[in-house]
Amino acid sequence: MELGATLPEALHSPAAEAWQVEFAKMLPELERLSNTQLAPWPLRVLRSSQLDAQRLDAELTTMLQEQFMAAFTLFQPGRVSNLAPELNLLLAGLVYWLSIWQGKATPGSELMVVW
Repeated sequence: MELGATLPEALHSPAAEAWQVEFAKMLPELERLSNTQLAPWPLRVLRSSQLDAQRLDAELTTMLQEQFMAAFTLFQPGRVSNLAPELNLLLAGLVYWLSIWQGKATPGSELMVVW
């Protein structure tokens, strides 16, 4: 038996109680909510997994920095070393923009399946 099967009768009877009227008003919203799929429990992530993901992010960033610096091997050595902090900031900002700014997980978190 569906919830709304006897409601029209309750609304038309002169002695309808207030809760029946309010229930009839809320019935479409209740039916809509009962048809939605919700996650059963929030995801709990261990702190150690988060730390591992951070460590993996740091190692991936280091690898990216090494490859990026290798692209500048033909430049004068002093010029590249003077710009290293700015280039590292540029790479870190690029990784941040492509992951967190876009609403995604960091590369280490994706590899560790920590969202």
